[in-house]
Amino acid sequence: MRALPSLSKCAACVLGILAAPAGATARPDVSQLLVRYQAARGGEDAWKAIQTLGYTGHIVSKNVSTPELSFLMLLHRPNALRFEIAGKGERSIRIFDGQNGWRVRPGSERGLEIHAYDADELNAARDSGGLDGPLSDPDSKGIHVALEGADQIEGHRAWRLRVTLPSGQVQQHWLDAKTYLELRYDRTSHDGSGKPVPVSVYYRNYRTFADVKVPLDIETRTAQGQLVNQMIVDKVAVNPHLDASTFVSPSNVPHHGGVVVDATRAR
Repeated sequence: MRALPSLSKCAACVLGILAAPAGATARPDVSQLLVRYQAARGGEDAWKAIQTLGYTGHIVSKNVSTPELSFLMLLHRPNALRFEIAGKGERSIRIFDGQNGWRVRPGSERGLEIHAYDADELNAARDSGGLDGPLSDPDSKGIHVALEGADQIEGHRAWRLRVTLPSGQVQQHWLDAKTYLELRYDRTSHDGSGKPVPVSVYYRNYRTFADVKVPLDIETRTAQGQLVNQMIVDKVAVNPHLDASTFVSPSNVPHHGGVVVDATRAR
């Protein structure tokens, strides 16, 4: 969640794709990049040792009625997700069990309003790559990754990857040419009317928890650079115990009052 370059810029675009970032010694192949990316994040073994992850923090939004919200995000290998946001007396939940998903909001009459994910939401959830993301062991997830070229992302030299997801959707992901950590990815989101819109997601402020590195600042912007929202992670829980009801439809757990996990404050 882009305008085409003008014809006069095409030659420069081609040269940019073929060239390595300034200061880089050689253009790596995709397999080399993904190995370095995985090592930069802590290594394959460290990530495989993680079965569950929990994040708590706050969201700064451009929405003036709810400029700041708290959030809880829980992940369970391989690709289950629960995401809760709350603020000013409001609360909403998104749950994906690996196959099916639900949107939940407090209702005025029956307690909860529960809506099954539509086709686009299901595709996005299934495309996510699960707990460790789409660039970790992509072949096993039906994800194809190709190296497109090199760019500058917020002053960092970066390799641009073309990532084709199981649904057929295509994203661009950028890896820092020095650290090999992910700096940004571009995806398609949807506005309030359901219209698809391109957005860019930036990853910043990586910190280490239980030998793996995760970003604590995740910022989403429109294609024009306008802020959509900024997620700030305050605490991280590695391998918290999560009840089986965490990732099922609330209609099957009518008295589920929320989720509590032990977490470590980001430093």
